Amino acid sequence: MALTQIPQEATEVATSASAAAPAKTIAGMNYTTANTLMYLVPAGRKFEGFVGIASSNAYLSIVVAGATLSNSTNSNKLDQTKMPMPNQYWGSTNNIKFTLHAGDKIYGSNANSVAAKILGVETDA
Repeated sequence: MALTQIPQEATEVATSASAAAPAKTIAGMNYTTANTLMYLVPAGRKFEGFVGIASSNAYLSIVVAGATLSNSTNSNKLDQTKMPMPNQYWGSTNNIKFTLHAGDKIYGSNANSVAAKILGVETDA
């Protein structure tokens, strides 16, 4: 008489949502080339921090997810903003803190040889 194996009940392993990714410091500066993409917020993450530019005559751009940077003048744009900084000193109390979400982008100065800077923390959204 041969032995017959009794089928075992499959055990289900409970899977929980993936563990939170650790916070990440984001620090960057662009001085050389105008309109350079400096930072893109990854999927599932958000950015909280400061942006600044070392000139009161230039600006940097923040573009929302899915939009493309446009440099047309005097146009209405509902998907981006061009941010002149309140003064030319990075690190002053006039720097503006932003919260950006997945897919949002920060572009450097619209002019060559003007330092654009970002400093903040990227965390899970």
